[in-house]
Amino acid sequence: MEYIQGADIEDYLAKHPENINEIFAQVIEGFTHLEKHKILHRDIRPQNIMVTDSGIVKIIDFGFGKQIFSKEDFGKSITLNWWCELPSEFKQAVYDYKTEVYFVGKLFQKIIVDGRIESFKHISLLGNMCASQPEGRIHSFTDVRKKLLADKFLDIDFNEWELLSYRDFSNSLFNAVPKIEQSTKYFDDVVDIQTRLEECYKKVMLEEYIPNNSVVLRCFINGTYYYNKQYGFRVDELRSFLDFFRSSFREKKNIIIGNIQTRLDAVERYNEKVVEFDDDIPF
Repeated sequence: MEYIQGADIEDYLAKHPENINEIFAQVIEGFTHLEKHKILHRDIRPQNIMVTDSGIVKIIDFGFGKQIFSKEDFGKSITLNWWCELPSEFKQAVYDYKTEVYFVGKLFQKIIVDGRIESFKHISLLGNMCASQPEGRIHSFTDVRKKLLADKFLDIDFNEWELLSYRDFSNSLFNAVPKIEQSTKYFDDVVDIQTRLEECYKKVMLEEYIPNNSVVLRCFINGTYYYNKQYGFRVDELRSFLDFFRSSFREKKNIIIGNIQTRLDAVERYNEKVVEFDDDIPF
């Protein structure tokens, strides 16, 4: 087991309240990673989220952790002395990813109130995480992360060319995909996405329009969707966006991808079993 030289998150932020936004972002990244690997921690409390002396978050103690293989695994099979008001799904013996979101939200809410911290930037998002009813709560750490990245879009400088490159490309991406299957996920590793975009551009660089829009959509969408065969996705839009993406530092790339995923979230979602066929092409 790794030895951690530091303090639990509550003690750390009591001494370093100015770091709360960075610590919050790291915690969300950590739980997003667990979520992607279908792991529930199930014992979220200050003592189980450590911060090293250099300000790095470490999530520890997975003694009650559980890997999810089916919906039945979301059944609440633990009884602990919880430190905050319980979410309403506990009455139905449910503990899922939304429940984890709730407890992380309540943890930061407690730290902010107890420490009288006024510099936290994401109060509205935190309120959504802490909703007692799961129907009114943000559904996953992946969604929390996307909202954080969208907020950061305003904090980082983008010049006029960068904004134009992003907007032209994201608009075309949105127009090229009329429907996305309900369970479909996104790719979000920026190195992998850039590699996919590079390969895509090599295949179409001599064309005026991308012959098959799915080759671009495959760089971002990991699953089933319909693409619009009639929409003219210009190659120069792809080239301009790729130049912009290549030149961006990693955090900026994360923000760009987070905003693209937010655009894609606005695309109509369908259930694969009941979809009606039309002139669009499934992939």
